[in-house]
Amino acid sequence: MSKVDWSNGAKGFVVAARKCLEYACFGPDPSQAPTIVMLYEGLGCVAHWRDAPLQISKATGCGVFAYSREGYGNSDDALLPRPLDYMTQEATAVLPAVLKAIDLQSCILLGNSDGATIAVIYAGSVIDHRVRGLILMAPHFFTEPSGLAQIVLAKQAFETGDLRVALAKYHQNPDKCFKGWNDAWLDPKFVDWDVSEVIDYLRIPTLANQGAADEYGTLAQINELKNRSYLSVDVVVLLECGHSPLCDAPEETLAAIVRFSGWLWEMEARRPSLLDLRWRPEHAYISGRRACHPEYLFDRFKPEADLSDALLSSCSAWHLGLSFFGEGFYWEAHEMWEAIWLRLGQTTPERAMVQSLIQLANAGLKAKMERPKVQARLLDLARQARPNAAVLPLMGVTLAQWQSLQAQVSPMA
Repeated sequence: MSKVDWSNGAKGFVVAARKCLEYACFGPDPSQAPTIVMLYEGLGCVAHWRDAPLQISKATGCGVFAYSREGYGNSDDALLPRPLDYMTQEATAVLPAVLKAIDLQSCILLGNSDGATIAVIYAGSVIDHRVRGLILMAPHFFTEPSGLAQIVLAKQAFETGDLRVALAKYHQNPDKCFKGWNDAWLDPKFVDWDVSEVIDYLRIPTLANQGAADEYGTLAQINELKNRSYLSVDVVVLLECGHSPLCDAPEETLAAIVRFSGWLWEMEARRPSLLDLRWRPEHAYISGRRACHPEYLFDRFKPEADLSDALLSSCSAWHLGLSFFGEGFYWEAHEMWEAIWLRLGQTTPERAMVQSLIQLANAGLKAKMERPKVQARLLDLARQARPNAAVLPLMGVTLAQWQSLQAQVSPMA
């Protein structure tokens, strides 16, 4: 595997997974700023992005890296026929090698169509803490009859229309490029293709852009993403936009990318360090048995007054509260979560969720104090305060996780 020679506007070739792949990079290198890695649609390549990578780099201040997958652009040819799980193979076998060659520090994966699917498969299958977020444009997780019908029309356009000529402007072998993609999608077995399960394993913020006039996919794809993602998904539906938001609605799409990436890096700047998350007080406070901690001890972890609800769910106090609870520091968890509870909206479900966790922490403390009646009452209050399962997860807590915390402080625990 070779390394990327990163400099402003650099182009070259990198060897990854035994293939020579062309790349282009823009803006600051990974040691200077976060990186946005761009993954194109089924018939795209580096050149097909046109000036979008440069515009994104200028607008966000991030470095931008794009590469052509095998069989596309000027990269090595791919063996045909492509396997029906070619997107999964790209995500799990090739993309890890490419990202390693970049020397990433932190990044967003930005993908369109096939590229968006590859990004989700990677984030849901590969443990890589450098990937902080996803920007998905027209993702697909399963086949739809309307989309397959459009792929049939694409075949006709390639064989009898001007699609082959158009592709020849970007790919050294347009025939192999098109056949590799089209033959896979039109294989009778591909009708049952479905990778939706990977969404269940996403643990990072996501922006999803979908064209209202997308001829290849419907909002059913976005709804699947929203319903299954562990964290909330920011959805932007673009009117009068088809399958390529950066081409069909460039201003709106760029604005959404800038807004999302700016919010994400702001959140990252407030991310607690590993050292902070490992910190523990000398003992767990239990009223009447162990001395109370000094009032100032937890001040450095408490959230700032101007944090949004989204940032409150990622601040030091929130994560420390979860860590404290898991290790039996119930009073300390209460202290952390109360600071968050006070800053949440008075009638929000997020505030109700935090309140239910505070009651669980209090129940754990009363169990240590051997006060079973009060413990039982607090457990009842926690169950009553917890928002309905239909709106979970909240603050990153799923129903199963809440029930696990409940079980930890229940009488039989």
